Amino acid sequence: MNQKEFTYSLTNKAGLFYYVDNNIVKTTPTPTPLEYSPDGWKDQLVNYARNETYYGIFRSYTIPLKFVLDGAQILRSRLYVYGMEDVVNLVINRLNYDTGQYDLFYTGEIDFSKFEDSIDVFKVNVIEGGLSKYVKAYENVAQEIPLNKDFIKVKMDGIYLHSKLNFSIVYLNDGIRRDHTVPCYFSNAEGDAQNVKTGNSPLQYTTGWSNTTDDRWIIKNTGKTDPIDFNLVGTLKFLVSQNFDEVNSAPVHIWFEKKGGTRIDIVPSEDLGRRRSITQYERPFNINVTLNPNEWLYIRGYVHENIEDKYIHYLDSTINVYFKSRFQTTTIKAKKALSVGNELIKKIADNTHSLESNILKNTTIAITCGDAIRGIQDAILKTNFKDFFTSFNRNLEIAGSINNKKFIIEAKKTAYNNTLLYDLGEIKDAKFDFYEPLLANSIKLGYANQDYDDLNGRDEFNNTSEFKAPITRVNKLYDLTAPYRADMFGVEFTRINLQGKTTTDNNSDNDVFMLDVEYDFTDADGIENYKLRRPSFTSITGLIDPPSAFNIDLSPKRIFNKHGAWIRGMMWPLTTEKITFQTTDKNPLLKTVQGGVTIQENADVVISDLEQNYFIPITAKFETIVPENLVDIMQSNNTGLFQFTYNGDTYKGWVIACSQKPSTDVEQQWTLLLSADNNINKLIHA
Repeated sequence: MNQKEFTYSLTNKAGLFYYVDNNIVKTTPTPTPLEYSPDGWKDQLVNYARNETYYGIFRSYTIPLKFVLDGAQILRSRLYVYGMEDVVNLVINRLNYDTGQYDLFYTGEIDFSKFEDSIDVFKVNVIEGGLSKYVKAYENVAQEIPLNKDFIKVKMDGIYLHSKLNFSIVYLNDGIRRDHTVPCYFSNAEGDAQNVKTGNSPLQYTTGWSNTTDDRWIIKNTGKTDPIDFNLVGTLKFLVSQNFDEVNSAPVHIWFEKKGGTRIDIVPSEDLGRRRSITQYERPFNINVTLNPNEWLYIRGYVHENIEDKYIHYLDSTINVYFKSRFQTTTIKAKKALSVGNELIKKIADNTHSLESNILKNTTIAITCGDAIRGIQDAILKTNFKDFFTSFNRNLEIAGSINNKKFIIEAKKTAYNNTLLYDLGEIKDAKFDFYEPLLANSIKLGYANQDYDDLNGRDEFNNTSEFKAPITRVNKLYDLTAPYRADMFGVEFTRINLQGKTTTDNNSDNDVFMLDVEYDFTDADGIENYKLRRPSFTSITGLIDPPSAFNIDLSPKRIFNKHGAWIRGMMWPLTTEKITFQTTDKNPLLKTVQGGVTIQENADVVISDLEQNYFIPITAKFETIVPENLVDIMQSNNTGLFQFTYNGDTYKGWVIACSQKPSTDVEQQWTLLLSADNNINKLIHA
């Protein structure tokens, strides 16, 4: 008895086989093929294509099938009762002529959304089911991931922020005598002043007054633990009366005074000496003062009162106070990258699906959100799978693929490995051309630019950087930006300005932030605690306060270097030319040296200094009879190389697209991306 080459079965979500018995649709666990094969099966085509978002090989089944009799009745019984979302799988088995048994060839899902039913035929498409279907349908749909489960804690000791306080000494009509506080008033602040409070110093005589009194000061350290260093800069302008004529007198003395009595002179008492006429003075000063917690600073003056008609008359002057301070340490909730990815897969599919990734498991990047940084207890991470993937591809250079119910993420190079899968033999004709997705004359990478409206914001380095490539024949951007943020000032301003304000909305509430962290300890509740990772560089320049800076290893230039082999491949065959830094919105000056390696954000890049490319941006397109076991080959390892011979020369490449018509094994169109070890000069011929 002749056996069919292919058998077709319909199964439900649980894997039970549908069949028709006495005109009633039933199910059984026993494999049961349809009695009547669907029309169109001879034209069935299985396609494999490299996904331009995830870089892995994805499979599809493109030919619609016309089901008749038992197949049509089964499909009608499901659609008209349960609607288009009902899951019916098409299972195709192929005869193994060596064993006489049927092997699984393909499993797809009936797409009821575009059915066509007539009296004799139920026509429907077959799509890739399972996880592939869910990713395609929901990759852009935002999901909510609570941070109160499977979280880690991150110690946020922040960065030192520079601030500037502006004070004015105001002109008064009346001259001043005796011991007094100088008429000095706070004008405005630039930057986020942490643990520093400003005050005003109205003109008051201080006879019998104690300098430990908590009033009349101009600045105060309100912190609990750390001293703060202040730099006071200005020019004091004043007039003195005409009667300072007493020999060896100390008629005028102006100074800053700390709580407790420590004095720092602006105008020393012996500075003026004897004067017989009204004289205007200008005294520039640049004074450093350290205030311990709960210490404050006055500005005081003194005019000797033993001589008649002597006075000091203050003129309009300014005092600029510079200092850096650090917001109090807080602990926030975050999640590991692998945990977030796994939860996203389960949310877009179900708990039977998962994400596996060694590269995400071992990364130092954790994820949190604006609400968590603010300290909101029930903070929720809001993101979608595509944003998650593209953000980590930006920083880690990854590729994604699907293996049954698992989404696999690993380094991108693993999707282009050097294993030879199959020799396709001699090709009659081939067409070679540049692969359009790998052509670019400009490169943009990093993070969306942020507006901070703050003195320190210009120091941020994790924003968008742009480079110009030495290519003029195309006008196209290669974009390595992605939604997740890593700007340390954005993190810190969110933490400072809104910490604890649970009812205040802010633009960063739902932003997703990356934090470069390292393990610290596990607490009594079994929760892993991490701290901000700050590598020990041989040198680091271009920052206001390098020791407190974090997320440096997530910088745009490091993203560039991570994708170095890929970018070098795009530039083929250029090697000595430069990729030129063009611009960035904020700080381009960050420069680090570590282990003899210098990374400078605004430095140009010589192409030959990048990691060796592994592909040439040229594809070979041809038609060929494909191996009968192509499905098995692609199932076991679809990331390796296929080889072919053209004009007597051998070439190798990775699949961009290929297909197979198993029923006839006729020639099909293939597109391969050439690997870098091809001798492309062999294509030179007359």
